[in-house]
Amino acid sequence: MANLFNSNKRTNINDTTIISWKGQTFSQITSAIRKNTLTTSTSTNNRNLFLPNPLKIYRREIASSSASCNPRISASIDVINQPGGSIVYGTSTTGSGSRNGLVNTLDINLTTNSSQRPESCSSCTTVGVSDADNARRRCRSSGIIKRKFNSSNNASTYYTDSKQYLTSRNRTFQQNQYYYLRSGNSSAKPGDNLSIANLYAANGSANCPKYYIATDVSFQYQWIDSTYNTVDISGGQYYNTDDINTALSQTMITNGHYYVQNDSNTKVVLINLSYNNAYNKVELQTKISNTSLFLVANYTISYLWSTNNLHVFPGGNSWTTPSTSTSPRVLFNNSTLANILGFSSSTSYPTTLTVTENQEFLSPNTPLIGKSFTPIFYKPNNPQFAQQGAVTASSLIARKRYDSITDSTANYRNAYGLQVANALAYGVPENGYTIKDKIGYPNKKTPTVSSTGEFKTCEFVRVNR
Repeated sequence: MANLFNSNKRTNINDTTIISWKGQTFSQITSAIRKNTLTTSTSTNNRNLFLPNPLKIYRREIASSSASCNPRISASIDVINQPGGSIVYGTSTTGSGSRNGLVNTLDINLTTNSSQRPESCSSCTTVGVSDADNARRRCRSSGIIKRKFNSSNNASTYYTDSKQYLTSRNRTFQQNQYYYLRSGNSSAKPGDNLSIANLYAANGSANCPKYYIATDVSFQYQWIDSTYNTVDISGGQYYNTDDINTALSQTMITNGHYYVQNDSNTKVVLINLSYNNAYNKVELQTKISNTSLFLVANYTISYLWSTNNLHVFPGGNSWTTPSTSTSPRVLFNNSTLANILGFSSSTSYPTTLTVTENQEFLSPNTPLIGKSFTPIFYKPNNPQFAQQGAVTASSLIARKRYDSITDSTANYRNAYGLQVANALAYGVPENGYTIKDKIGYPNKKTPTVSSTGEFKTCEFVRVNR
């Protein structure tokens, strides 16, 4: 302990001392055990020859003279802790000042942060730097934390614990128990061999930051009728790949460059922009159009009806479905937007309108814009129960019962028909589904002819008593 107290000093800074293993500390003077002896002047003085002088014994003294004793036998924890057992010097060791007694080291954990020592920091009066102002602010606000949000993704910039942070990033166990399929085989069970290439999204809001576009930018697309059209992207906003694709789709719909599927009345566009999470690049997809793919009986070219029942195209351009395979092109004529999406400026994708199949182009460069959702790898090792690991005994027994009933029903259906299968199994229809099952069966009607020759139909009416 004495060796620790009496470590070698490195540098003196006014009233403090830097110790190699403690940093900035104060010097502490403690008492020392020393023998009481007469000084040279006192022993040679004749007046003291016949006087009762102090006994020449060992006693403990503090700050009376410079200590030249063994610190191992003089210093102890009890001596330092007892009242008046130590003195902290407030004067400098340089100059006329001297420090008598046994000098130890008092560790007061003096911080090196200048903002916590206002006298040594000239710019520590602003809020956020001064600890005194921060303490007053916490007291006046009752300790509440003012929420701040990131303008690029509307997410909070401060979290009080790791649980809130993981929840905001969609990384908690509960959020990954449910999934949304983004691409792949939807009929495959997550976890089996058919779902290896599937891409899933987490259950929760996406916390992906968007890219800020300061100035107005634009790019062009060439439609299958060889006309060029401009897609404007307004500046001063945050965008991701989905936002730019939405602007592209809205421009194409405004110009009337889309098909309408007759049976579902949905719009079909031929250009799509998306973010490829497998390669972390932007992907441009273009589809071909010809009379074989977009039959007149199944698809309709977008138009509006005018007052005189004429076709009026929203963009003012009339176009028809080509007989040969033709695909629209995208031209990134703005270098700023091309760098944001990772494509080469002044380059058309594809190079010509006449192509034989659908085209997919990955951005050759790393895009500045990011993903629009948080991908997860939902592949449990127990896909039959959609769970990672073993299941409970009751879940296993319920699954065994369900499989046994389903298997036995398949055998009875081949032998006795759908009626028996419907009685034994779950969700098996009694017979084939027809349109009458949907609209119901009409009432019976009997035709009659009156004496005057008038033809009438009599409906069957049931009277309940």
